[in-house]
Amino acid sequence: MSERAARLLRTSVLLTGDRAEALAASALAWRGDSEAAYFTLYRTFLSRFHRWGRTPWAGRLSRAERAVLVALHHDGWSVEDTADLCGWKAAKVRATSDRALAALGTTPEGLAELFTAADADSDPDGLPRRVRRIRVRRRIVAGICLLAVSLPLVRTLGPSPALLDVQEATTPLSPVLPATTAIPIRFGLRVRDSFPEAAEPWNFPDKRGGCVVVDVTGARWRIPDADGASGVEISQDGRKIAYYSLERRRVVVRELASGAITDVPTDFTMNTLRFSGDGRYLAAQGDVDGDATEVIVIDTEGGRGIRLPSRSSLLAGWAGDRLVVRDGKATVVTLDGTPILTSPVKFRYSDDPGISPDGRSFAVDDPETGLVTLLDIATGKKIRDVRPQLPPTAVLRRLYRWTDANELLIYAPGYGSAAVYLMNPVTGALRAVPYAPRAAAEDLTIGAT
Repeated sequence: MSERAARLLRTSVLLTGDRAEALAASALAWRGDSEAAYFTLYRTFLSRFHRWGRTPWAGRLSRAERAVLVALHHDGWSVEDTADLCGWKAAKVRATSDRALAALGTTPEGLAELFTAADADSDPDGLPRRVRRIRVRRRIVAGICLLAVSLPLVRTLGPSPALLDVQEATTPLSPVLPATTAIPIRFGLRVRDSFPEAAEPWNFPDKRGGCVVVDVTGARWRIPDADGASGVEISQDGRKIAYYSLERRRVVVRELASGAITDVPTDFTMNTLRFSGDGRYLAAQGDVDGDATEVIVIDTEGGRGIRLPSRSSLLAGWAGDRLVVRDGKATVVTLDGTPILTSPVKFRYSDDPGISPDGRSFAVDDPETGLVTLLDIATGKKIRDVRPQLPPTAVLRRLYRWTDANELLIYAPGYGSAAVYLMNPVTGALRAVPYAPRAAAEDLTIGAT
């Protein structure tokens, strides 16, 4: 076993304990004995599609916190390299590291002793054998799949040239969203490919994808002017959309019925956008001055913009006509940034709390347990745990927001036809929202339900 493979196994031991050999073997089987194996190892470890045990040294640290500490203080990756490994921004890596060290009550120097004392049963000599087994299984499965796909085609088409037509056929583009439409929009979706008529991203070296929307009838439309990296935000009634315009080089709000377009007075390029419940206000968060953030609220009816004074808060959402920001803890503020209430509960960076319309409670999802937890925003006390009554193959991936006082909007894809549901916050009963496209939870936004 090479020195790199041995280091990869030691990293796996710190991340997963007794499942270290399986994780390391999987990374080596896919990437070989190269630095790229670290990328696969960390992404596999952080994936929600895998479950890993806890390690004694890490206590109750989350997987993200474990990954950051091991990458920074054991493997010796820089903050920027760790951000690339995990698919995050550098600011998130720093915040996660600080939070994890505080939870352990130690320093970077003290981590070395914890890592040295970490103990897990692993068989370094067995790693090459496991890698070979994984590669053999992968080739067998690939061969079976290829055979299963090719035989029906050969029987149906034979040697006919029509086979070339099937291979070269392409899916036509969705039509462009009309300048005006009376049909509400239900879903927004980020797609990988840019559209041919899209403007070049003026401050980026390459294309960044595009945006597609789905209306309440199931029809799909593309928005060539929308920056795919930032996505598209939809008001709850589905009659307004907001996105970063490649042509105007700023965030815009587009009213679908009239076709009116309002510029948001900011030069943000990467954004978090949130409409208020009534669709009148849009809150936009973007990066300024390096790692600092700024939140702006715009009145879409009057065009007036208000900058919140804090440069460190993250946008969480709305509680009625009040804004909710978070910097570890959630704070309800007025539109001019005046704090009204600060919750004592500390949020992880990855949490996206759903604030109830009355601002009295919030909901947080836990994809690992499949539960939605409701908490009192003033006291931080748990109100209840709710388990969504999902189909057997569906898995809770994200909680989006409250649609009203009696329903929560969740994303839970599976093998069934539905992926988006309205959930009763007391019983967990569900109602499916039709026409939901298959996508990663972070690529999907939801408007009219």
